[in-house]
Amino acid sequence: MALSNLWYYLLLHPAYYKRLQQEVDARFLRGEDPTDQERLGGMEFLNACISETLRLAPPVPSGSQRGVPPTSDGKFVGSQSVSQLGLPGLFPLLMICHWSPLQSPLALSHSLIPGGNNIYLNYYSIQRDSRYFSPEPERFWPDRWLSPEGRRAMDDPSRLFDPNTPVIHDLDAYLPFSYGTRVCVGKTLAQMEMRIVAASVVQKFDMEVADGYDIKRWDKDLQDFYVYTAGPLPVRLTERR
Repeated sequence: MALSNLWYYLLLHPAYYKRLQQEVDARFLRGEDPTDQERLGGMEFLNACISETLRLAPPVPSGSQRGVPPTSDGKFVGSQSVSQLGLPGLFPLLMICHWSPLQSPLALSHSLIPGGNNIYLNYYSIQRDSRYFSPEPERFWPDRWLSPEGRRAMDDPSRLFDPNTPVIHDLDAYLPFSYGTRVCVGKTLAQMEMRIVAASVVQKFDMEVADGYDIKRWDKDLQDFYVYTAGPLPVRLTERR
């Protein structure tokens, strides 16, 4: 699903697809399989495209939960959250579930979560929040993951921003693999696989949207059932010569 979302964003922005091809061609000879993880891991734009895809479309968009045991007096969320609940300091965006007036008061003003409550972080909302990612947090802009020296303005001339615009890039709010002690155990493997597949495809093929398909349908057809479900993404691949 993450790779399908990557193709969607690259098809929306063909200039990024060409730029990614150029980076792959610079690192791997034509005909050489791009499987060397040392070289793939050092490809800044490839990794930026993957990270930006996972930011806009996290595999589990509604997020995961943490629970406070019913026998507990409560846990603090906020500055103390990393050590106590494995959560970043994002408590304004938490969803508190299973609270009852019969329990101790839900003192969010003091960042206290009473025992017997579950806490959800909505990754989709957090990762599109302008307090953590800007400018244009709703837009696919891989350059936000590059160094200030390596960044380029948006590929759409009508959406260029002033080069002096501050770039907010808060990695504490980047949660596609969860956070803390419950981080996804397959994170490293998933990243390796995405690098290999993405580099292999752009190295060997040019990609276009299939005739008759409205690319904007892809995003509209996405549904959240804990993980994403989606419709087809028809494309036309042309082997590169």
